[in-house]
Amino acid sequence: MRKPAAQRRAMGSAACVLGCLLCAVVGAQPMPGMPNMTASDEEPPHPTRADTVLMLPHGRPASGTAWMPDSTPVYGISRQSGPWEWMYHGTAFAAYDRMNGPRGDRDLTGPNWAMAMGRRRIGSDSELQLRGMVSLDPVTVGGGGYPLLLQTGESWRGQPLMDHQHPHNYVSELAAQYRRATGPSSVASLYLGVVGEPALGPPAFMHRTLALDDPLAPIGHHWQDSTHIAYGVVTLGYATRTWQIELSTFNGREPGENRSRIESPEFDSASARLSHNPSPEWALQVSHGYLRRPEALHPEADIHRTTASAIFNRRLDERRNWQSAFVWGRNRVAGHDYDSFLLEASRKRDGGWSPYVRLEQVSKSSEELVLPSGFTASKGHLVRQFTLGAVRDLPIGGGYQWGVGGQVILSTVPDALEPVYGHNPTGWLVFVRVHPRQMEHRQQAPTARPEEREADGHGAHGSHP
Repeated sequence: MRKPAAQRRAMGSAACVLGCLLCAVVGAQPMPGMPNMTASDEEPPHPTRADTVLMLPHGRPASGTAWMPDSTPVYGISRQSGPWEWMYHGTAFAAYDRMNGPRGDRDLTGPNWAMAMGRRRIGSDSELQLRGMVSLDPVTVGGGGYPLLLQTGESWRGQPLMDHQHPHNYVSELAAQYRRATGPSSVASLYLGVVGEPALGPPAFMHRTLALDDPLAPIGHHWQDSTHIAYGVVTLGYATRTWQIELSTFNGREPGENRSRIESPEFDSASARLSHNPSPEWALQVSHGYLRRPEALHPEADIHRTTASAIFNRRLDERRNWQSAFVWGRNRVAGHDYDSFLLEASRKRDGGWSPYVRLEQVSKSSEELVLPSGFTASKGHLVRQFTLGAVRDLPIGGGYQWGVGGQVILSTVPDALEPVYGHNPTGWLVFVRVHPRQMEHRQQAPTARPEEREADGHGAHGSHP
């Protein structure tokens, strides 16, 4: 447990950042050439070279500084406030969750999150972005998490969580990013987070389209994208229209059991990531990171994490979208390698049925799975999980999309683990979910040169912050 002085320093750091953000909002001046994203249908002025390179396609920004495919639909609410362009999005579930077998459990649960992002121009060649993400999981899910067979990671009441997904913190991101055009097709960036996400792994699972309809986390979460909540993050980046390279330093320790606490930043870990969007339908990344003592219950263990991912998104029409993702993540702990593989796909149809599927295979140690003492602690066990679900949107008007859904889960474990888990244990959920409706945007061509846009008379129409 941290000392009270450390807690005061952490809260002081958060207050300082919030004060700086407030000053930036209050002291903001109008942005020249900034398109107004209210109900007006007027064409904005032709973009300058800096406008063109700073404005990302609406679907690309994801968690932290990660990239999604440019064609990804955006479900959110957009507002213009003076020189600031704001976007709000999130999702919430109310679910009955039942996992069967000797390690099964059942519960009423409500995973949720909400995010606000703002951007404004600074001068003629720079922009400032502010990002905040919150969750009521500590209340609606509870400290012990929700039932999920084979899930591991973090702790509750001093004991490792097993077969439960931990809640996320009240504050999951509190960060700012400064981006500056360094040429007609390149941008340098600085991302600072009191709570943030370093350049490690794919976009966090809740920012992929499938998570709008699936309330459960992947069981490979702590192999792939668990650093999406880190206390203290600094990321330097350099990007062209289709490539991005980033270096991060951050606090490698995972959040503690007190979900309201903002820990003191300790820059003891590091990562690097290379991202590439070769076309509007693809987002690729590879990354590697060193995490110093991430688990509170195992302070002697460092992790070297390597990940790679490919996300494909295709707009089928105005109401239907297909997205699939492949993610590989490896944790190297004390000389042992533990791999995870994920394949997921969703066909989202606004106003209709949205089916989805997820397949996972993860190598988890006996210690990670909290197996009885007869198992060798470092021995890896290949566990697999298959999820099939669907959501039906309800005919409810307004700015939010309500739906009811359900899913079934089939898990498989090695023969040696059947006395612990049973033979092919199953689970199921039924739930209600809500998220904002899809935003309508006129996308700019992400790979066109500024001269081409100016020659054919097309201008930019704003950007997802």
